[in-house]
Amino acid sequence: MALRYAKLYFQGMYRKDGRDAFVHAYKVAQILIYFGVWDDEVIAAGILHDILEDVSYAALDVLSQVFPQRTVSLVVIVTKFEGVILAEYFHNISLNPFTVLIKLADRLHNLRNMIKNLDKKHCFNLEKLREQSQETNDFVVRLPYAAIVREKTKASGCPPEYFSAMAAMAGELREAVHLAKVILAGLVI
Repeated sequence: MALRYAKLYFQGMYRKDGRDAFVHAYKVAQILIYFGVWDDEVIAAGILHDILEDVSYAALDVLSQVFPQRTVSLVVIVTKFEGVILAEYFHNISLNPFTVLIKLADRLHNLRNMIKNLDKKHCFNLEKLREQSQETNDFVVRLPYAAIVREKTKASGCPPEYFSAMAAMAGELREAVHLAKVILAGLVI
């Protein structure tokens, strides 16, 4: 059902690379599944994660009527509202291991896509890559460790294998950040 709603909400919207905006939602779900996340509500939240931010905050009413409260809550936590302080935004994400999974999958797709399409000047530029890779390095790759520490003091019910998935995604993100640094240093184009 989340796929249908994302397809509907993103109808006519396109990403900077020219692809349908829905593709990103779908790819985030794919990444979650690839790394072993099989929780339907988490996958649904991964699919819906950009709707409030990119389409309309008013969509929250519809999502609340259609999806379980947990799914909607996860979507709200990963939504970057205007004027939010980055450190607070990422701290809030770190409080819930399921939102950490979604943010890691989201950033992994975004960074991979940015690097892949960097040669298309209308898509992404080096400054955007620098900004995204720095934010990823400063905040996103640290999320799993904050979630693990928190889990030791306050059990969330998150399956242990999901923490392994977080660590694996963070590892891939560190590799993407390294590649971005190589590109930014002018060693590869």
